Amino acid sequence: MWKLIYASAFISGAGISLLLNPVVRRLAFTFHILDYPSERKIHRVPVPLLGGLAIYFSLVLSVIGGILVERFHPGLVEGYYPGIVSVLNRLTIFLVTCAIVVYSGLIDDLYHLKPFAKLSLQIICGVFTYFAGIKISILTPVPTVQLALTVFWIVL
Repeated sequence: MWKLIYASAFISGAGISLLLNPVVRRLAFTFHILDYPSERKIHRVPVPLLGGLAIYFSLVLSVIGGILVERFHPGLVEGYYPGIVSVLNRLTIFLVTCAIVVYSGLIDDLYHLKPFAKLSLQIICGVFTYFAGIKISILTPVPTVQLALTVFWIVL
């Protein structure tokens, strides 16, 4: 059943992202939130920014969809409910730290945040995520490597 839950989460997130990206792209063009070509850039035409918003809202809408499925079809995941409830606090922390990272990206897109400030904020979010219990632990049992991988994942 967990495989079904993971597959559903992936498919819903990917599907929502495919639907939201063109909308966010149009909004970026409409409001001129674009990265314009210059001698330091590779692209030759304006490129829309705000892609992080589409990805973040895909994640949030997938989580909301999962909550609604449980609400309206309680028997569907009933046997897994204790496990799902046990991760809700971590999921909430993850969504908040992701929101902070996305917000810093939005501020950067609109006002050109200094790279050190943006990177520092992302690293803090990564460390906070790790100590909240959300970490990449499948690759290594070494906590410092897990921390480094988790921070890298959040920054990336």
